Amino acid sequence: RARCAESLGAPGLPASEVVPLLKQVVQLDPEGYVRAAAINALAQYTHADLLVLLHERLRKERHPVGFQATLDLSLTLADESTSGHLSRLLDEHPHMKPEQTLLVVQKLAHLGDPQSIPAIFAVEQKHQGTKLAKMCRLAVTILESGEFEAQNMLEPIPNQPRVPTIPWDPESPDVQLPELAVESTADGLDFIR
Repeated sequence: RARCAESLGAPGLPASEVVPLLKQVVQLDPEGYVRAAAINALAQYTHADLLVLLHERLRKERHPVGFQATLDLSLTLADESTSGHLSRLLDEHPHMKPEQTLLVVQKLAHLGDPQSIPAIFAVEQKHQGTKLAKMCRLAVTILESGEFEAQNMLEPIPNQPRVPTIPWDPESPDVQLPELAVESTADGLDFIR
């Protein structure tokens, strides 16, 4: 099932049919590796509504591979609607790895929402004396600063996309493929487009 979900991320497939199937797999499949493969395939069909699904999955996902895939795509697509979800994630997901928490704190610093300060401060308190605590202190300083000061302090903080994505417009027509014809030959089946 994971390979099948992964293959749905191949270019040239009818997105209007593929995206609903992938969303269903992300929401309903019991296996984390399958959900992760579906999330990775959805990176080939990114659109505005995808963040709603990712925000929901960040709260619910407990499988480590599924969580990492969801987090990576969420951080790549993050916009102003994401900061509240990422702040809650810091509060509600205590088993996040320090590397994952660091990525979330860095993204929150770039999103610039001062309402995320309490969640970042709580992380700093739990990780005193670590690289993560230093980043938390810097993020809080940035979020408390004016816009010009914040821009200068943000320069050394990474903000690259975590996953390569391809935007998709749900209003655009699907790619049309010619009919597939199958012919039986002495050597087996022959597929003709």
